[in-house]
Amino acid sequence: MAARNDPESVRHSRRGELTRDELEEDFLQRSDKSVWVAEIEGQVAGYVAFETGADGIEIGIALHPAHRGRGLGRAVLLAGTRHAIEVLEADEVLAEIFPANARSVALFVGAGYERVDDRGVPHRYRKVAKR
Repeated sequence: MAARNDPESVRHSRRGELTRDELEEDFLQRSDKSVWVAEIEGQVAGYVAFETGADGIEIGIALHPAHRGRGLGRAVLLAGTRHAIEVLEADEVLAEIFPANARSVALFVGAGYERVDDRGVPHRYRKVAKR
C-alpha cells in the first residue's frame, strides 16, 4: 500500500488515498483490470496496472518511495508496455498523467509515449504499437 498511498502518489492520483479494501476491490475483483507486483528482496517495490476500456489498454504504475530514482519505474513501464502490446494485443497503450507529476511525464515520454490531447487534467499519453 505504501507504493500507492504515499503523499506524492496520492497527490498525483485521480482517486486520492485508498483503503486496503478499496485497493483489493480495485485490483483483484474487477475483470477489466490486472496488476503486476514488482518485488525486491521479498518486499513490494511497486506495481504496474492494466485496465481494459473502450479506448483500449490503459497502464499505470506506482513505486514505493524508497525505490524511486533507481531505474525500476522505467523497467516496470517498459515491461508493462511490451506485455500490453505483445500479449494483450493492444494497438496502443494509454496513460493519464497529471502535468504536475513531472517525473511520470518524463518517464512516459522517455519510453516513447506522446501526449495526445488537451482535454484538461490529467493529460492523456499513448504509445502506438509498431507491428
